[in-house]
Formats: sequence, C-alpha cells, structure tokens
Amino acid sequence: MDIAMIPAAAGESVGARPPHSAVRAAMIGTAVLLASAQAVAGEDEPPMTARDLTPEVLASITVPDPDRELPFMPGERLTFLIGWSFFDVGEAVLSIDESKVGDDPALLFTLAVKTNAFADRIYRVRNRTRSWMDTRATTTLHYHNEQSEGRRERNIEYDFDWETNTVRYRNRADEDNPVYHDPVEIVHGTFDPMGITYFVRTLPFDVGDRLVVPTTNGRELFITEIEVAERVERNFRLGRQSALVLQPDIKDVGGVFQRSSDASVTFYMSDDERRLPLRMESSVTVGRFWAELVRVERPGEEIEEEESAPRTRRRRGR
Repeated sequence: MDIAMIPAAAGESVGARPPHSAVRAAMIGTAVLLASAQAVAGEDEPPMTARDLTPEVLASITVPDPDRELPFMPGERLTFLIGWSFFDVGEAVLSIDESKVGDDPALLFTLAVKTNAFADRIYRVRNRTRSWMDTRATTTLHYHNEQSEGRRERNIEYDFDWETNTVRYRNRADEDNPVYHDPVEIVHGTFDPMGITYFVRTLPFDVGDRLVVPTTNGRELFITEIEVAERVERNFRLGRQSALVLQPDIKDVGGVFQRSSDASVTFYMSDDERRLPLRMESSVTVGRFWAELVRVERPGEEIEEEESAPRTRRRRGR
C-alpha cells in the first residue's frame, strides 16, 4: 500500500464511490487546514475580541522575529494531492508572488483548490484564497476568499487596520451591495487563516514547543494553539525524510470538524530550513482525508516531484 494513502475507516468500502459529504469534507477540510479556516464561537459564547484576552494569554503569544531569514520567497509554488480514504479527489496549489497593498510592497500568498474530473461529478469545488502580508511575513494586510462549491458561491474579504488594531469583515456575494460587519478589536500579531500557515513556517520550533498564535475569521478573534509533538523519519511522496509533527487545537474550527467530536488533525513539516508542509491528515465523522505535497518549485532550485513521476532536472530562474 502507498504510504501516502490512509486506509479506509471502519465500514468504508475501498471500491465504493465516495459520498457527496466525503468529497466536500476532503476539499473543504483541506482548505481549512492549509489556509482557509472558518473558525466559530460556541453556541452560547459571544465572539471574542482583544479585550477578552487575559495577561497570561497575551504573554504566551508567539512573537514574530522581523530580522529572521524567511524560509520561502516569491516564486515558490507547492502542489498538493488531496484525497479521501483511497480516492484522489483534487489538487491544491500554494504560491507566493510579489505584490502591493496601496503603495506598500507586500507578499501575496494564494491557495487554489479544485476537485479533479472524478470528484467534479459528485461535488465540484473551485476555491481561491489570497492573503497579503508585509514583506517580512509578520503582519496580515488583507485577506480575500472566493469559494465555488457545488451550487454555493461565497466571496468575502477582511480589511486589517493596524492603526486601530481592528479587522473588518465584508461579504461581497452581491458586488453591488456588499455587507459590512462592525470592526473587531484584535491584537498585534493576529493572522488570517492563510497567513498563519506561512508564519508558522518562519518559526524555529522544536519538539515540545507550543505555538500560540492569534487568528481571526474577520468577525472574531481566536487563539490558535499548536503542539510540536515529535520528530519522525518516514516516507513521503517526495521521498524519505525527517519531519516535525504538529498537532493544532481545532476546537474553534467549524464545519465538519465542529460536527465531529473526535476529529483529529496532524501536520508533517520538513525538519530543515525550508519548513515545507509535507503532509496533512485528518479523521472526521465522514471518514479520513489527507493532502500531501507532490511538487516543489522554488526559484534557483531544482524542481522536486513525486518519486513515481518522471523527475524534472531543469532549474527555475529567479
């Protein structure tokens, strides 16, 4: 069995066609965990803002180092295969480009998620998430999420105002009449769901560390905790290598995770200076899904591809 595949959960048939809910969980769940989470407060809990954070929580927040060397650069492009149980259901691509927000230079991080031809017949997904951050990846400047899932269309933005330490959610489903929410107070170092992925890559974490990162869905503030559980050496689609195992607390993540009392999530990050997200896997009510890195493109470096695919030996120019 390919080690990149997770065995079918109890009661699943390997030859069965994945149900609509499983395809949706795999695609949306992967988007959640790679970049586009939509966290939610509990039913009886008011939305949290910066005023609700205790001094102890504020003191525990992982602080970015603006002088560190970034492990990524414009031109990096990471391609992931997405699957549910034994089925390949789609592809996700994370890319970085140079950009601007107003007159200020910025980094633009983009996640494109789509189902393949097989899964399109069950539940078609075409999503794009973008996050604009400062050139040192210490601050989110703007966030935009466009979703096309089945018959559902979604178009939302968050505007970050660091002079007032607030974020404002805007629903652009109706371009002629966008719906604005009231600004929400956040703390310095609060990231959008895309930005946190890249911020974590910049950190010099090791086994036993606990990362505490403020995040927002544009309507409320959350404290995301990530445990660095262990270091392992195992086979990935890009070959055998050492990885650090990260386990995020997903208590505030909505959707299929909220409906799964025993949901679990595991990330494998390369144990080198690049901190590449090698694999993500999760178990929820409708089964198990995964996303694994199958292609790495970085300026000036040889392209890395899944070992079963023909190796490409050309170099990308800067």
